[in-house]
Amino acid sequence: MRIVVRCIWCALLLASAAWAQSRCPLPPAVEKANRATSIFSDEQEADLGDLMAERFAAEMVVVHNDALTGRLQQIGDQLVRYLPPNHFRFQFFLIEYPVANAFSIGGGRVYISRKIVALAKSDDELAGIMAHELGHIVTRQTGIEMTRRLREVLRVTEVGDRNDIREKYFRYLDNAARKPDRRGDDDEDQLIADQVAVFAMARAGYSPRAYVDIWDRFQQTHGKTGNWFRISSAIPSLPRNACAT
Repeated sequence: MRIVVRCIWCALLLASAAWAQSRCPLPPAVEKANRATSIFSDEQEADLGDLMAERFAAEMVVVHNDALTGRLQQIGDQLVRYLPPNHFRFQFFLIEYPVANAFSIGGGRVYISRKIVALAKSDDELAGIMAHELGHIVTRQTGIEMTRRLREVLRVTEVGDRNDIREKYFRYLDNAARKPDRRGDDDEDQLIADQVAVFAMARAGYSPRAYVDIWDRFQQTHGKTGNWFRISSAIPSLPRNACAT
C-alpha cells in the first residue's frame, strides 16, 4: 500500500462529481478495470488468493482477538455493501507487522496491521484504510497483474481449475527471479483504489474527509500537499451520507 497525495486529490475530485449527481454512479476506475485483461474469473482469482495466503502465512502472525477482528469485519461489511457486484468472499485480518501498513490479495482478503489500526483515530479513518484495500480487490488488480506476469515469465495465457492454478502459480514463483519485473504503473493502481475507496466511504456513510486525515498522518505531510493544490479545501460541505442508500 503506497498512497500518493496527488492520487487522493484526484479521488476526492471524482467523489465530488459523484456527490453532485443524484444516483452516485460507480467511479470510472471500475469500468476501466472491467475492460482490463485478466485470465482469471472471480472464482479463479479467489483460488489464487488462497494460494497467496498459504505462502504469506509463514511470514505474518494473525492476531486472534474477537473484539478487534469483529470491529474490522463490521466496518468492512458496511463498505462491501456498496462495492460493485462480484463473487468474492471478503475477510479482514488483524496482523502483527513491524510497520503501520495494510495490504490485500486477490479473492477478498484484507490484512491490517495493529500499528495502522492504532494510527487511526476513528472508525471513519479505519474505513478509509480498508476501503482503499477493497478498491484493489474489486478492480481485480491481483488477477490483472498475475495475468501479465504469467504471460511474461511462463507464456501462460489461460488457467483452469484450482490444481492448474496451483501448478502455474508455484512454477511462476520458481522462475520469476530470472526475469526482471518491468511493471511501472503502480501509481495508477493506487489512484484506482483511491477512487473506489472514496466512493465506497461516501455511500457507506463514512466521512471522506477522514480519508485525507489518515493518509496525511500516515505520510507525515502535516497538511502540506504542495504549493499547487490543497486537499482539505477541496472537500465539499456535504452530509457524510450524501450518497448513502
